[in-house]
Amino acid sequence: MGWRQRKAFLSAVTPEGHGLTMNGVFAPLEQLYCDRCNQPITGTTVVAVTNWNESREGEPLCWESEYGTIMPPEAVEAERRLSK
Repeated sequence: MGWRQRKAFLSAVTPEGHGLTMNGVFAPLEQLYCDRCNQPITGTTVVAVTNWNESREGEPLCWESEYGTIMPPEAVEAERRLSK
């Protein structure tokens, strides 16, 4: 028992109603951004990674489909070959 990881490949989309509330004012966000490079990722193929510690918690609920269409590994590999 220790750290576990789940990865899913997505075609990223911004969920409807996605945004921030600051000081009681809602500000919609029109794009999703990469946590690493801060570039827009909406409309691109991305890897969604979920980490958790099995000794302290169970596997988190699946949230990935809220942020895009989950792609099977074969589709991701085919896309990579076509883009070369």
